[in-house]
Amino acid sequence: MLLKGQLSAKEAHERALSLMEELSILHRKDSYPKQMSGGEQQRVTIARAVANKPKLLLLDEPTGDLDSKNSLIVMKILLELNVKEKITTIMVTHDEHVKDLANRIVYVIDGKISKCVVNSKEKRRAVIDKLLVDAEQVKQEIKMRDAQAQSRNLRPKKVFRNPIEHPFFKHLATKTRT
Repeated sequence: MLLKGQLSAKEAHERALSLMEELSILHRKDSYPKQMSGGEQQRVTIARAVANKPKLLLLDEPTGDLDSKNSLIVMKILLELNVKEKITTIMVTHDEHVKDLANRIVYVIDGKISKCVVNSKEKRRAVIDKLLVDAEQVKQEIKMRDAQAQSRNLRPKKVFRNPIEHPFFKHLATKTRT
């Protein structure tokens, strides 16, 4: 975003945080890729791809490495970007479940177009509505899971290199000295 030169550093930072919030990865803002799940990494990739508000988004198997829940979330995000941001999306996929979300489906065999199908608006709308409901349920499940993890207080415990520094042993050491 900074290289494009349309946003100040502060505006670019705010845009990045906004995208992360929208994609439910704000809690990972200080994480390295190896600390993230495949779905989180995929959402980071999408955030980076749409940060400069492109007019066209080319996707190669966007759900290929994801489980069904993360696939739902990613497809919901891509649909919202298509509708809200007016980003034209061209996607290559082998996932049969994704095809009904498209306006047009182009089948390619051996590098040649074999047929082109235009989805009916009614069929596409029904599939999109179902996806949105399912994705929202998954998102709520993930939020609950994250909240439970936070409530378990997952801070690392203090490591005592010298056992005598541990409060329990300190207590014993002072009792034996007196």
